[in-house]
Amino acid sequence: MGNIRSCIHERTPPLPADAMNNLVRRSLDHLHIFRPQSSPSLLATLSNIQSYILDITSHTSANRAVGAIFLNDVDAFLWQDRLEDAEEQPIEVKGQRSGLLWSRFRDLVALLRRLQTDFSCPLFATSSALSSTTFSRIDGHMVPVLQPHLPSVWRSFVTARLILQRESVLKFHHGMSAEEAVREAGQRRSAVENSMFTARLDWSDSEAWTEDTRRKIKAIHGGDFTFRVSGNLVEID
Repeated sequence: MGNIRSCIHERTPPLPADAMNNLVRRSLDHLHIFRPQSSPSLLATLSNIQSYILDITSHTSANRAVGAIFLNDVDAFLWQDRLEDAEEQPIEVKGQRSGLLWSRFRDLVALLRRLQTDFSCPLFATSSALSSTTFSRIDGHMVPVLQPHLPSVWRSFVTARLILQRESVLKFHHGMSAEEAVREAGQRRSAVENSMFTARLDWSDSEAWTEDTRRKIKAIHGGDFTFRVSGNLVEID
């Protein structure tokens, strides 16, 4: 709610407090959150989203365009799926052995692609960095590449990846006493809260981009940028 209010505050002239609160409440009425508890549950949810969105008896958003779809995290059930995958018999897909994990991500991609087509909206997905980041030389520049930990069917579906990393804050130095640590605790907390995040474009699948796209990305710092999260605001440098 605070983020919405912060954006509204930038209006000229500013809205009165009552009007602002009403606008925030009306906006949140059109935010629909689903909490599946497993991959099959996620797939079932996505299968029914279209009928849910278009059902005028369920909510007040049916006459509005879908702004975006957010999936957080795409690998939330990865370990559960891997365990089940190890217990299943592998299947043959185009001469290659693929198991339950691959088939679930294949179904996930198919459902998300259909929703994007039907609603003409962008899709944003997050995942945890379960593998290391390396650097590769592309066109004479060292660029970050995230080692893949999700099935290839998902990686080929994604248009662009951003690697988010928070700037590290120096740890307490070796030999510091407990009293010194307590005295510096406030400064360290402030340093952590004010530390920057770096967003770097993952070029691992850049071969699929057109030369014009690659050239435009390189012209804006290679697609990299920094930002800070403070209170209810996200400040992008």
